[in-house]
Amino acid sequence: MSTVEELPLPDDLRACIPGREQLLDQTVTVETSPWRHEAALRELPAPTGPFHTHPEVTITRRDVYAAAGSPINDGSAFQLLYLSLAWAAGDNPGTAMFGLEPTHETTAVLLDAWRNARDGLDPVECYTRLTRRTHGEKLLRLSPARLTSFLMFAQGDDVRGRCVPLDAPTVLGLGSLGAGSVFSRRTDADLYGRYCRLIARWADEASTADRDVRADQVQAALATLGRASAALT
Repeated sequence: MSTVEELPLPDDLRACIPGREQLLDQTVTVETSPWRHEAALRELPAPTGPFHTHPEVTITRRDVYAAAGSPINDGSAFQLLYLSLAWAAGDNPGTAMFGLEPTHETTAVLLDAWRNARDGLDPVECYTRLTRRTHGEKLLRLSPARLTSFLMFAQGDDVRGRCVPLDAPTVLGLGSLGAGSVFSRRTDADLYGRYCRLIARWADEASTADRDVRADQVQAALATLGRASAALT
């Protein structure tokens, strides 16, 4: 019996995979004052750049990837995190930042995760290190959707990244293709690794001599299918 990881690329998914430039030009508009407020409330480093200078900002996926090219240090790690959270959560920083604490351990985990992603470590290893615990508690207590979004963007766009977000729209998209039940349970490193291998293989199947498809393009298409499926219910 074949496993989910062996499913061929569905035609419905292949048909809606965006082009590279189309993907990078996708935008989200964010009201910045709630992000500054939530960061101050939690005594986290203040959001800088566009979050600091404009009341509202439109962020492209390209912008978030570009932030991963910054020098890897404490301040830049939090700015990359804010951008990746804003990309996923828009104007809901209270939910996005829930569980973030201004500790040395939090900063160390972010820096380690960023380096791991940039160095191209296997998604299982990246997720394992990002969700490591001490005394039974996660050092970085963010949802799997937020954590995996950070891993994707932390890779940057200059590498063929393998880490991609596993969030609710993506799971719904997988469900519409008959593969959602496997990935709807609680995310752990093994499940995340299986998911990333499936998406990477589908990206390879979608690639042709004239078109190189990456995993984030496949994930974006899955999320599009998922949102369409949710709109019908």
